[in-house]
Amino acid sequence: MTMWEHLGIEETKDLNRIKSSYAKSLRLHHPEEDPEGFQILKAAYDFAQKYANIKDGADTKKEELLLYIGFANYCRQNM
Repeated sequence: MTMWEHLGIEETKDLNRIKSSYAKSLRLHHPEEDPEGFQILKAAYDFAQKYANIKDGADTKKEELLLYIGFANYCRQNM
């Protein structure tokens, strides 16, 4: 799953939408009741925030791709 699927939204750079989706998703993955789900959700939120803060420029696509790879590696190591 991608960070966006974990957050339940389409790919976006809208920080308010990312934060709102994270808050809603927290209801499903409470840290004490679902620690693994919470860790993945928190990572998805962190990576999505980084994605949203990438400025348009020559290396934009490269930075976005590196974030996708970073999230995938995080999930692989922590699941």
